[in-house]
Amino acid sequence: MQGHPWQHASSATAAFVLIVPFFCHFSAAPARGQSAVRALPTFPGEGATVTITITLHPPAGTAAAGAADTPPAGWTVSNISDAGTFDSLTGQVKWGPIFTPSDPTVLTYDVTVPTGATGNECFTGTVSFDGSEVSIGGESCFVTIPALTPAGAVVAVMLAIGAGIIVSRRLRQGTAHPR
Repeated sequence: MQGHPWQHASSATAAFVLIVPFFCHFSAAPARGQSAVRALPTFPGEGATVTITITLHPPAGTAAAGAADTPPAGWTVSNISDAGTFDSLTGQVKWGPIFTPSDPTVLTYDVTVPTGATGNECFTGTVSFDGSEVSIGGESCFVTIPALTPAGAVVAVMLAIGAGIIVSRRLRQGTAHPR
């Protein structure tokens, strides 16, 4: 049986190798008391819908907070929590004002990966506590896996993270990434 050049011929199940340059910035979470941390749940495939979570940690006594997060261009946004909105002109998901926010305040929205999206896909955002703005920390980038295989197939992913650092993982398409 003739397969793709990247298919392992002796494997009983189809295995594919995807080499992805990965130059993503993962920022450390700011100190509690004035921070926002983004969590990205999976390595999504084309067409997958995943939930983005942003956890706010406002300083004690904060009267109002606001947040804005920008998903990758072309991704569909839906199910925005806490009366948030999507601004189609700026491409931002926005919340606020949130009066007397609790610690923590959890904001969520869903994104759907468009067909053809592969490689690094990054998010950027800021949060404001009583007018003091800080960047959203935590996870900022996905590595999207192309729909090369049927759902549930094993995909070998090699990530080149900067100069000479390579991380290799075997993933089942559509499952959570290891933390």
